[in-house]
Amino acid sequence: MADYRKYKDEELIELLQSSSPICDAAFSEIYKRYSDKLNTFCRFKSENIREAEEIFQDAWMKFFNYARAGNRIDNIQAFLYKIARNISIDKFRAKAGKQYLDTDNFDWEQLASPFNLQSKIESDDLLRLISIGISNLDDKSRDAFVMQWFGGLSYSEIAEINDESSAAVKMRCHRALKELIKLLKPYILELSDSE
Repeated sequence: MADYRKYKDEELIELLQSSSPICDAAFSEIYKRYSDKLNTFCRFKSENIREAEEIFQDAWMKFFNYARAGNRIDNIQAFLYKIARNISIDKFRAKAGKQYLDTDNFDWEQLASPFNLQSKIESDDLLRLISIGISNLDDKSRDAFVMQWFGGLSYSEIAEINDESSAAVKMRCHRALKELIKLLKPYILELSDSE
């Protein structure tokens, strides 16, 4: 059996149009590469964990159907984020008037562990403060910040997803980070002093 870990994304996309065992193996490898980052993004984009799971699953289904139909995908991660973003916008519009991120029911421990924040963050108060800080950003800044810091996308990839310039995305990310640092600085200094 082929070792699909060695395949490039473009090769795996092509294999999605193959017969079932090959298609399944190629999809499985793509899923392994991008599921954690997409899951994190979906959790930021949704009001609750159940809705995040729906967005996550819908994004994968749309991706698979699009790729299986032979459509071109240049950047899998950016394409998945764009799908998830559009699904979340549709859901948000359907529920107009509700708060964008439910900070009381958000599972921060699961989010924090992939980014090695768990060892630095010891209190629920700080987690809640981070959640509030991110939820207070405007929609475009929140999206750009989450995609860049937690998703690892470049400014140009985010710009492509949001249909705007790289300079605008860079500025949004920079301002969002400054705002969060300003809010969190006293608490982070307190944690580092106690170690």
